[in-house]
Amino acid sequence: MTWSLDQAARVMGMPVHEVLAVAEVGNAHVVTTHDGQHTVITSDGIAHAIKRGASRDDLLALGFDEDEVAELDAARESADPATADPATGGQQGLDPNAAAVAERARLALEHPDGQVPPPPVPVPHPEAAADDLTPRGEALEQTTGGKSEEQQQAEAKAKGDGGQGNGGTTPPAGDEVPDGNAQSVLDWVGDDEDRARRALEVEQGREKPRTGLVAELAKKVEQA
Repeated sequence: MTWSLDQAARVMGMPVHEVLAVAEVGNAHVVTTHDGQHTVITSDGIAHAIKRGASRDDLLALGFDEDEVAELDAARESADPATADPATGGQQGLDPNAAAVAERARLALEHPDGQVPPPPVPVPHPEAAADDLTPRGEALEQTTGGKSEEQQQAEAKAKGDGGQGNGGTTPPAGDEVPDGNAQSVLDWVGDDEDRARRALEVEQGREKPRTGLVAELAKKVEQA
């Protein structure tokens, strides 16, 4: 008696929607999953995955006679996912998750007790989030203002060379708008209106002003 799709799915250890067709050939059943894999289940419950392009001799080696080999070929061809008619319950074309389905089928056959090892953790594609700015990237952007390491070193040298890089005038220590992250600028400003104005001018003059910081500084200037 030919198995139903539900029975074949239970034997294969997979959801019924992953079973495309089942056919009885001799004393065995041929189960076709929607990844295109054909698996022979013998009467004693042993599963044999039929490799793609299996020859007549390969099929005879599984215990089929000549007539059953012809019947098996017909069953495989009629259940091919690439040619199956959707109106009869088949699926047109291969499922996009065919590789994952095939792997689950292989594991189910290798582990009939159901103790299938967990799948490996997927590695994200390196370009999957190329346009996203990570929190670390945001912190670096706030700290450096988008400047290269060479630019930062040159500015630091100009500030520490006795004023040679800024017209010979060195601003008083602690009275210079810090070139750090937004919080360090706000801490430096405090409630000082003059510092808020100066910090706002400096921030607006940046190549990429930090909108959140500009809004906070503008608020402090307006409230003063």
